[in-house]
Amino acid sequence: MMERIEELPAVLEKLEVPYYMGHSERGPYILAHVPWRKDTEPSLIAHFKGDRWVWYDAAEGTGGTTLSLVIRATGLGKKEALKFIQSAGRPSGICRLSFPRKPKVRVSEIYDPDERALKIWGVERFPPFIKLGVVERLRTVEKIDKNGEKIRLSHYRRESLPYLVMLDEELKTPVYIRHIIPDNGRKLSLAEVRPRIYRGEERILVVVEGLTDALAAHSLYPECSIMVLGGAGLARRAAGLEEFEGVVCATDSDRAGEEAAEVIKRKCDERGIPFFRLRPENKDLMEDLRCRLG
Repeated sequence: MMERIEELPAVLEKLEVPYYMGHSERGPYILAHVPWRKDTEPSLIAHFKGDRWVWYDAAEGTGGTTLSLVIRATGLGKKEALKFIQSAGRPSGICRLSFPRKPKVRVSEIYDPDERALKIWGVERFPPFIKLGVVERLRTVEKIDKNGEKIRLSHYRRESLPYLVMLDEELKTPVYIRHIIPDNGRKLSLAEVRPRIYRGEERILVVVEGLTDALAAHSLYPECSIMVLGGAGLARRAAGLEEFEGVVCATDSDRAGEEAAEVIKRKCDERGIPFFRLRPENKDLMEDLRCRLG
């Protein structure tokens, strides 16, 4: 005979609703998608209290017992719903819904740069691998549910201004974001930080440290290929230089940038590739471009 604690898991399996069952200090709990609507985020929260399951729909603020859940999900009457529960059998014991940790920041929309973005950065064009994107940050709040239990609900809140979004060279997925306002320091890597080559029409490679310098490099040399190191310290991981007829190193003019340039030069010398050091007059290539444009 099915035990009461097995009742809700068995019913969810019969309804073909993926769920996760865990244990906390308050006892067993279940997280699942509600079965009566398209639920993109698991909204069903259930706790085993006394000798029965009590569920709560975090999105609607409704709740009840296993019986009321079956009635709403199936449209059956009370007697038929009781038979449905009894026929559910024993659950498999396999938690069929996994809950990967939500990213704290995500890009929900990606689109081509507009005139405002070009004006803000003082360039005529963006390279194909830099777009604009809508950035959302994860917010978590605590609420008290219908049964007096404290629950944590998470949701994403959209930022008011877009970000520059650098895409992966092959997958075209976001790898790095930076706030659209140059003086705003918000930036974040969304993928592995490593040197990336973005191929242009010419077989000349311009090496820069980051996203904004790539923006400047494309404005100055629109036909050239660009290698974005991801930071001066990653110059040692630069690969694929032999594919190009020449390398222009435009890393920053500080100590780290000069050391990166030396690393790139050694790699070029070993492979017989012509090397040219383009040392920014100011801190970096973007600052040079902005000074030039006034």
